[in-house]
Amino acid sequence: MDDVTLGGNKLTVADDINTISTVGPSYGLQLNLSRCEAISRTGAVHYAVIGGFQQKTKDSATLLGAPLSTGSAMSDCLQARRDDLTRAVKRLNLVSAHDALVLLKNSLSAPKLLHTLRSACCVDHDLLKAFDDELWSGVSSICNVSLMDDQWLQASLPVRNGGLGLRRVSSLASSAFLASAVGTRQLQDHILHRTHQTHDDTYDRCLAARMSSGIALPEDSDTHRQRIWDKAVAVSDTTSF
Repeated sequence: MDDVTLGGNKLTVADDINTISTVGPSYGLQLNLSRCEAISRTGAVHYAVIGGFQQKTKDSATLLGAPLSTGSAMSDCLQARRDDLTRAVKRLNLVSAHDALVLLKNSLSAPKLLHTLRSACCVDHDLLKAFDDELWSGVSSICNVSLMDDQWLQASLPVRNGGLGLRRVSSLASSAFLASAVGTRQLQDHILHRTHQTHDDTYDRCLAARMSSGIALPEDSDTHRQRIWDKAVAVSDTTSF
């Protein structure tokens, strides 16, 4: 066991923490209080042991590496991935162009952001465009060519659509989130059934934005597959040049 998340009012959470602190050591479980966080609306919970935790609001908090809102936590997460890409591109110039492209495509570009894209709705965030621009510059540098707009758009398509597979995260964002949301809907309902929350507002907004852009929706039987959502985006991008 590595990460534990408790939810509820402060009295309930404090009692649960005291139980873990009391019973946990007999099972080899020790809380690292310096890394514990308390997430609340105000970001200031001065109650019992919770008061000694790092205080976070929803906008500044992450859970298992995923930002809980579109606030500062998301910006920090996306900026960190962009900084990683900038550093990686500089180092990739030290190896052969072919090896650099393979590493960039399979490890250091969109794959580095996929967890965030699937767990949080990042659609239209400014830093996605900044990440794509950094990737564009990196590909141009590694290949020693100056890619024009249409050339970069084609290069960023999946290989099956005639591209290099160096995907733009701004085009992947809606497909990744919507497929993840649909694929985990049953589990979400099972976890959240006591809240009587029947609608996923974030999913609905993301879906509405996608529909307004004119991109076709997948069949109901395939909505849990990211590749199917992304296929329609790739087709739309192909018609743009």
